[in-house]
Amino acid sequence: MPNPEFADLQKRLRTLWPSVTLRSIGDVERTVVVVHSISLEVPDQLIPVFPAYEERFLCLVLSLLRSRNSRVIYVTSQPILPRLVDYYFGLVPELDTPEARDRFKVVSLVDGRNLPLTKKLLARPGAIERIRTLVAQPELAVLLPFATSPDEVELAVRLGVPLYGADPELEWLGTKSGSRRVFADEGVPHARGFEVSSERDVLSALRELQSPAAILKLDRGVSGLGNALVDVAGALADGALAGALELEDTEAVVDDYLDALAVGGGIVEERIEGEDFRSPSAQLRISPSGQVEILSTHDQVLGGPHGQTYFGCRFPADPAYAPQIAVEALKVGRRLAREGVIGRCAVDFVAVRQNGDWEPYAIEINLRCGGTTHPFMA
Repeated sequence: MPNPEFADLQKRLRTLWPSVTLRSIGDVERTVVVVHSISLEVPDQLIPVFPAYEERFLCLVLSLLRSRNSRVIYVTSQPILPRLVDYYFGLVPELDTPEARDRFKVVSLVDGRNLPLTKKLLARPGAIERIRTLVAQPELAVLLPFATSPDEVELAVRLGVPLYGADPELEWLGTKSGSRRVFADEGVPHARGFEVSSERDVLSALRELQSPAAILKLDRGVSGLGNALVDVAGALADGALAGALELEDTEAVVDDYLDALAVGGGIVEERIEGEDFRSPSAQLRISPSGQVEILSTHDQVLGGPHGQTYFGCRFPADPAYAPQIAVEALKVGRRLAREGVIGRCAVDFVAVRQNGDWEPYAIEINLRCGGTTHPFMA
């Protein structure tokens, strides 16, 4: 159900724009409250690296140094090592001053539990009050999350500052199935496929696709770890998936994976193949008034047992296809703007060389910050 207090706060973004984030250079006064909380469902093996994820946006220190009226309040579960902060300030030593460091405030909860940072913060009224005190001028502040959920909405309301991100009510646009619907509606090239929620659905879709190679994806999988390669011939011959799936998450169990599919749904798609294969992405920013800006393109570096796991990125994407993915991403961005999305998002593609030409196919929408966000912000 929509939150009227949150809706009123979000209207404030129109006044703050375009200097709402520290990417904008200038003497505009602003405070960014960073709560890089992972509220998505992720495999258990990623939980130990949550502290590192929370520290991803320390690159904002560099923005502090070039914008003398800006302040950052950085919230973490555990204290940040001083030498890590020293490292970022040391990248521009001539601007590393006591005054600049005073504009960087850290609020650490000293809580190592495997819970989303926002959830832990909401349980600490004292910490929230301290942040409110540090903000001082909420009309010039913004909350910067990794992804948005009802918890981030509640935090924004309790802090009295708008949220720089999509309303969680629009979360469906960032699912695998929601992405496919947007691509189809907007005429963006994408792989043939179907929405599925059971083994029976998958087998039926494989018969319909008649593709030699296919990929099954959980609707809310992240970093490629919700993907599975499908032995199409084996699955159709056996009439079952148990022995025909190669999970990207090698620590997962096929039965548990199929249970997750039944609960949350997913998609099955033909696997795009060609003479050469790349995984580019385009990063966008959408203003409160619906303006769409292509911020960057990247080539994603994938690895893992089947080349489905995100490892990193190279900036910018290959010029042989970067303009093409920018055009298609802009179509997606304009649709997202019409739906009411605000903030950063990204569109992932695969690009394959077919008969000497590069052909891009949209794969998914990331309605959140991602692995290409902080390299570009830095």
